Amino acid sequence: IEIDVEASEAEVKSLRNKIRRLGEVNISSIEEYKEVKERFEFLTSERDDLIKSQKALEKVIKDLEKKMIEQFTDNFKIVREHFTGIFSKLFEGGQADLVLLDKEDILNSGIEIVAQPPGKKLQSLSLLSGGERAMTA
Repeated sequence: IEIDVEASEAEVKSLRNKIRRLGEVNISSIEEYKEVKERFEFLTSERDDLIKSQKALEKVIKDLEKKMIEQFTDNFKIVREHFTGIFSKLFEGGQADLVLLDKEDILNSGIEIVAQPPGKKLQSLSLLSGGERAMTA
């Protein structure tokens, strides 16, 4: 087997140049990798805990909203019944009612008072006279 010494030396020189261009080997890179991996795993675990907590809080909020709607609806019916009865007694007749402005979103809905003093037509509280408004309120 014949070996071309000049070609081999040129190849060795070329390989040495390539190795030199790669730069120095970072001995601590393995340790840095372990630290970064541990940090990543810790942060991933923390993120997963936060997602679980968020879902649990969303469930609590839904349950509370459901309970608030039930309680508001029950109490609104009671107040409404008392209001209509007291209005009739104060005005010696007539009728009044409390009306939810948005029945789809009860918790954020406004409440309108409609009243019909004796001899008048049914109208919103804002359209009554000052005295009628004071008595209704």
